[in-house]
Amino acid sequence: MDGREVIFATCTDVNHRALDKTLDEVKAFVRKLAEFTKCHVESEWGVEEGNTHVHLIIAVPEDEVERFHRRVKKFRAWKAWRFKTLDFQPWSNGHGTYGYVLKKHMPLFPGVECPRYYRRCRSGACEHS
Repeated sequence: MDGREVIFATCTDVNHRALDKTLDEVKAFVRKLAEFTKCHVESEWGVEEGNTHVHLIIAVPEDEVERFHRRVKKFRAWKAWRFKTLDFQPWSNGHGTYGYVLKKHMPLFPGVECPRYYRRCRSGACEHS
């Protein structure tokens, strides 16, 4: 990840749901977070099928960290995740998260979700996409 880690989240879905539908829902969740905080959100996912859930490591660019922390306080994560089974917590180092998320689960790297907040982003010149 290029940015600073800010959130660790686990989005749990209905067991044995089609993986593509779960991934679409998680992408929508990350998009809502980016739009609400007005920050570029980079995420790494660890996916488990069967007991369907996705672990997220969420990072934002260094120059957007302050805005993210200021705005995420009002973000209602449980409203953005329609299945209501969600763990959404501030990032803390030293608990082996990368190893757990990316080695125990199927890793996915969906890239950066742009909030289209800046003029350059709206005009198609986003430096993060």
